[in-house]
Amino acid sequence: MSEPGRIRASDVKYLPIVAAYARTLGVVEEVDRLCGSANGISPGRVVLAMILDALSGRTPLFRLPQAFAKLDTGLLLGERISPEKLNDDAAGRVLDRLYEVGTAMERGHGKRKERRKGSRRRKEKAERGQVCS
Repeated sequence: MSEPGRIRASDVKYLPIVAAYARTLGVVEEVDRLCGSANGISPGRVVLAMILDALSGRTPLFRLPQAFAKLDTGLLLGERISPEKLNDDAAGRVLDRLYEVGTAMERGHGKRKERRKGSRRRKEKAERGQVCS
């Protein structure tokens, strides 16, 4: 890290916009809720780091620390995290845990199915001349 009081510039390009959008969506909080707490680093922040890495050129997971060494983790991840903590072991543990708990996309798919059933029922009622509520 840099000395206190010194200004350090880093080329983050459009990543703060992506990080702000992820913050609006609650990505970190949702992953933390699904995965529970981990030793040392938030699983949600690891996922956010992987998302940002994928959108900035996609380095292999074992090179995540080098990818974030020159970036402002406080700005991008919401808290200052040592780049060494964003290693492939941490990413692997989080990905394994996400596999165990499943993904929100699966759960969201079920909701879409229910909506389709509801719209079919409304259409059937409309065909019979019943008032739709």
